[in-house]
Amino acid sequence: MDGISKKIDELQKMLRVVINGQTSLKQELLNEIRSGDQKLEKKIDDVHSELKSTRKELTQRVDSIGRQLAYLEESRITRIEKATIAS
Repeated sequence: MDGISKKIDELQKMLRVVINGQTSLKQELLNEIRSGDQKLEKKIDDVHSELKSTRKELTQRVDSIGRQLAYLEESRITRIEKATIAS
């Protein structure tokens, strides 16, 4: 009976080592996932900021082109003025 108890104790110790190893591996994987998640969130925030900045620049450019076009329309000679000059 004493030999069987030793074997059971050894098996329990080996099982405990395997379980502890799996627990450590799980913790390492969770840490890597969290680290990757934080990096991904930072990159998403960077892209969002860049997109916001680009949108603002494009809006300013479109506004500038619109003002230029309005000025050109305003300063263009009308048909009546053209007819008056031609006569």
